Amino acid sequence: MTGNEILISSDFCGYIRVGIPGDVDLEEAQTIFYPFQAKRANSYANYVQSCYSDNPQAEGCGNFVKRRLPSIIDRNATCPFQENICRSQNQNIKLDTGPLDLGSDLGFNLPPNLQFTLRVSHHCAPLSTDGYTKDVNYSAEISYRRYFYGTKDTNTSNNSYTYEHQIPSIPLFKWEDFMAGEAEYGLGTESAYSLKGSWDASNSTFFPNEELLQALTDSDLFVISLSADKVVYTRQVNDDWYSAHRFIEEVQSSQQPGYIQVYGADEPASAIGCKAHYELCSTSSSRTQGCTGSGGALDLETHDMVNWDGPASSIAQWIGHPFLDIGSVTVSMTSMALTSRATLGAGVQAPLPDHQWQSDVEYWHNIVLASFQGSPVENAMGPRDSDIFEHFWVTPHTDESRRLCKSQKILSSAYSNFSILGLAVVFIVGGIIIVLGYTLEHFVDFLETRIRKNTYSRLEWSANDILQTQRMAHEELGIGTWQGCAGVGAVPVTERDQLLAVLDTQDPKHPRLKVSHPAKDGDLSVEKVDTSSTQVGSLEQSAIGSEATEDKRVLKDDTVDRAAGTAVSKESHPPLAEEARPNIVDVEDVIPSALAEFEFYPFESGKMEENEGESAN
Repeated sequence: MTGNEILISSDFCGYIRVGIPGDVDLEEAQTIFYPFQAKRANSYANYVQSCYSDNPQAEGCGNFVKRRLPSIIDRNATCPFQENICRSQNQNIKLDTGPLDLGSDLGFNLPPNLQFTLRVSHHCAPLSTDGYTKDVNYSAEISYRRYFYGTKDTNTSNNSYTYEHQIPSIPLFKWEDFMAGEAEYGLGTESAYSLKGSWDASNSTFFPNEELLQALTDSDLFVISLSADKVVYTRQVNDDWYSAHRFIEEVQSSQQPGYIQVYGADEPASAIGCKAHYELCSTSSSRTQGCTGSGGALDLETHDMVNWDGPASSIAQWIGHPFLDIGSVTVSMTSMALTSRATLGAGVQAPLPDHQWQSDVEYWHNIVLASFQGSPVENAMGPRDSDIFEHFWVTPHTDESRRLCKSQKILSSAYSNFSILGLAVVFIVGGIIIVLGYTLEHFVDFLETRIRKNTYSRLEWSANDILQTQRMAHEELGIGTWQGCAGVGAVPVTERDQLLAVLDTQDPKHPRLKVSHPAKDGDLSVEKVDTSSTQVGSLEQSAIGSEATEDKRVLKDDTVDRAAGTAVSKESHPPLAEEARPNIVDVEDVIPSALAEFEFYPFESGKMEENEGESAN
C-alpha cells in the first residue's frame, strides 16, 4: 500500500445475509431489512450524483480507492430479448464495466496467488405493449390494463399477468392535485433470478414468458414498469418509456397570464426489461483459475460452476452477498430512482429528451457499481444498526473470511502510510555513506602516511584544502606562527593574539591581502605595505639581479622581513615628519646582514623538492 491507503480493522466484520426463504418473518423484513436497504440505496445514489459526474464534488469522493468505476456504454445496442418484444431493435442501451481488478479497483488487499477480476453489465430495452396487454373492466367507470410479460405467482395470488394498472380518463386529471403535489411517478419491479442457467423460483417474483426467458441462461432479469397517470407534460414526449402524446387540455393560472397545453402518458404503464450479468474470474494460480460463468447474482455468490474452495470461495461469497442489483435499487428508491424527477414540479413535467429512459438506466447501473465499491467496506466495518447486526448479520466462520475482514483498503487523509523496509534501507545506506564521508579520507591518509606512499600527491591533496590555501596566503605575507599545516582534515591555526591580513581595496579590480597591524618586537611581519606602485622582491634577488643605486633605500631595523627576505622601497611610503624618520642606509650595506639571516637546509638523499617561482611579491 502507498500514500494514504489504510486497512480497515473492526470487531464487527461480516456480511448481510438475505434471500433465504424462511430466514426472516414479514415483520422483520418490513421494519428492519427493507428500511435498511432503502438507506443504502439512497446513500449510494447520493454518492453517484456527487462523484460519478464529469465535475465531481470533492467532499465525500475520496474514500474508495477509485472515485468511480469505468463503464463502456453502447446507446445503439441490439434487443437483448426476442426481437418482437422490444420497441426498438437498435436503439437500446448496454453498459459494461469490462474486467475490474479487485485490488486496484475495489480495494481488496490480496496476495499475488489470489487475484480476481469482476465484470458487471446491464443490457436494457423498452418492451413493446402490442400483443402483451389486455383491458379488464372492474366496473362501468373503472378499467384496468394488464400486461403479460410473465406470470406472477405469489403467496396471495396466482396471476397469469405480470402487472396491471388503472386506465386514466380525463376526469382523473385535476389541477388541484398538481398544485397539492399529489401527482407522482410510480415504479413497479418484477425480478427473475438465474441459478446455473435456469430460473430460480425461491428468489424470483415472476416467471418470464418465452420471449424473455432466454435471458436467464446467463443473467438475471428485471422488468420495471413506469406509471404516470397524474403527471402531465408541457411538451409531447417521444421517449419509448415516457411516451406522452395524448392531449389533455389547455391550462391557465390565476397568477400568470396565458395558456399552456398539457399532455398525458400514452399508456397507463410502460415497461423496461433489463438483463443483469455478473462474472468473477480468478487470474492467479492454475488451481483456482476460471470464472463463475455467465450468470446472475446467485451464480456469483454460490460459484457452483467453478471448482473453488478455501480463499477463492470466501472471496466469491464476500463479493456476491451484499451488493445492490437494479431490482433492489428501483424497489428501495421508487420514483427517486428516476432522473426525470429533477425537472418535475407540482405534477408538471418539464420537456424530456427522446432517450430519457437511457439516463435512468445509466443512473441505476452506476448505483449498482457504487454498491460494489461500498459493500466490501461495509463488510469490513460492520453495521451501525444493532437490529441489522442481530437479525441479518453473518460473522466470519472460516480463517479465510477472517483474513478478508482485515484486507479491505480505503483512502484516508487522517493517516499516512509508509514502508518500513524503505525507511530501513534509506537510513542504513545513508548512514554508511555519511560514515564513509567522515572517515574514508582520514583512513586512506593514515595508511599512506604509515607506508610512505604517494607523499607528494597526498600533501598536494591536503594543501588544496580551502583552509590550507588561506593559511599559505597569510604565510606568504609573513603573518602568523601556524600549526596544523599538513594532513587530511588538518585545521591550521595561529598562536594566540596574532592578527591576520585584511583585504587591500585600493585597486577594486585586483584586490589582494595586506598587513593590517603594526609590527611588534619579535614579529617578523611588515608594518605597512603600499601595493599601489611598489614591486616587492627577494632581497637576495634584488641585490644579485640588479645594480643597487643610492636611491634604493630600505628601513633599517624591523622593516626587514628576515623569513620572507622582503623589503619595501622608499617610494611606497609617504613622506614622514623629520623627527619620525628612521635612519636611512644604502642597500649594499643591508644585503650582507639580510643574507646572514637566511637558513639553508640540505636536501634529503635521493629526493629533491623543487620550489619554482618562489619570490615574494
